[in-house]
Amino acid sequence: MIASQVANPYLPVPVQVLAIQPQTPVDYTFKLATDIEPAWGQFVELSLPGFGEAPISVSDAGPGYIELTIRRVGQVTTALHRLKPGDTVYLRGPYGSGFPRDEFAGHQLVVAAGGTGVAPVKGLINYYAGHPGELAGLNLLLGFKTPADILFRTDIERWQGLFPTILTVD
Repeated sequence: MIASQVANPYLPVPVQVLAIQPQTPVDYTFKLATDIEPAWGQFVELSLPGFGEAPISVSDAGPGYIELTIRRVGQVTTALHRLKPGDTVYLRGPYGSGFPRDEFAGHQLVVAAGGTGVAPVKGLINYYAGHPGELAGLNLLLGFKTPADILFRTDIERWQGLFPTILTVD
């Protein structure tokens, strides 16, 4: 089922979990079936009946899906981490202004993020990886607490080959 938010982004709609990718023992990326088209930097409200609702940044999106990278830290996120592909959650949004991508065109961009804060910028970085001529340059500064906490390892390896990247582990 692909849920549409076009009519009213304030009403939750059921969406199907398409896939779940563990990033670390406490961080999972959920791929959800939906036709919403969030701007990079926006978030959605994700709810699970009986457990509650949480605001979650969109970490990537494509035709017919969005990805949300969720750290298990409380009641709602613990319940979400128990889900399996095919299960249903409720989604509303997207909310927030997103990044002003048009204003970045032709400029040098520096993205500095750490931990789960990399999730909201992941889609933007991937966009520029596929559209390298839109910026004068892109520099990345990414930080994580320990090597075990590094998210999006495959993406980071690809980004290191495309952009000047500093990866810190403190």
